[in-house]
Amino acid sequence: LLVQAKGNPNKSPEVVKSVKLDAQTATTVELGTRGDFAKIHWDISLYHTWVKDEILTTTDLFGISGSTRNSPDQTIHQGIEFGLNAVLLQNIFSKHADELKLNTVYNYSNFYFNDGIYKNKQIAGVPKHYIASSLRYTNKGFFAEINTEWLPSKTPTDHQNTIYQKAYQLFGTRIGYTKNKWSIFLEGKNLGNTKYASSYLIRDVVTNPPPAALTAKNVTTFIPGTGINFIVGIHYTL
Repeated sequence: LLVQAKGNPNKSPEVVKSVKLDAQTATTVELGTRGDFAKIHWDISLYHTWVKDEILTTTDLFGISGSTRNSPDQTIHQGIEFGLNAVLLQNIFSKHADELKLNTVYNYSNFYFNDGIYKNKQIAGVPKHYIASSLRYTNKGFFAEINTEWLPSKTPTDHQNTIYQKAYQLFGTRIGYTKNKWSIFLEGKNLGNTKYASSYLIRDVVTNPPPAALTAKNVTTFIPGTGINFIVGIHYTL
C-alpha cells in the first residue's frame, strides 16, 4: 500500500490514500566463511544484491506527511557482515573457570541507486559502517563488561545526500551476577554523555529552505539520543 497524508506544522494530517505496490524482488550473490580456530570463532559474508521495486518510505520537509512507494530505479545493496568471538585469556586470577572474551560485529553497507535521478547516491538512513564491540570478564557467576557502539562515518538522511547524521561513538559498561536462573545487573549507557542522533526523518531531497540555510531551527531531521543513563535489572530464565 502507498500511504500519503497531507498536513502542515500547525495541524495534523488530513488525507490518507492507499494504492497497490509492486512486490520488492532481489537477486543476491553471496560468499562467506564460518569457522573456529583455537578459541576464536568467526562468521564473514560478502554479498551483492540487485533490488527491483525497492519499497521506500519518506516524509515531507517538516515530518508531518509521508509516503511509501516503489523505487522507479534499480537499487544495489552490497557489503560485508563480520562477526568475531574470541576468548583472549582464561584462568586469569584463579585456577577456576574465569575468562576474558571479545565480541565484535562489523557491518559495511553500501546501498545506493544504480540509475535514475539519484544515480550513485546512497540510500538514505543506512549507515555505511557500523561497529559494536564488547570485552567481557566472567568468573563463576560474576561478570563485568565494557562495550562500544560506533558509527565512524556520516549517514545521509535524504536520497539526494544533502543532509547527514554525524559520526558518533558511544561507550557503556555492564556488571552483574548470575546464579541458576537468576541474574542481577547494573548497566551504564553513553557514559561519555555524547550528543548524537539516535534516529532521523528520511526524505527524498531537502529543497526548501536550500541546504546552505538548513539548521536545526527550521527543519526537523534528527531525533536526539539519550544522554548518560543507568539501568538496574533482574532477569529470570524460565
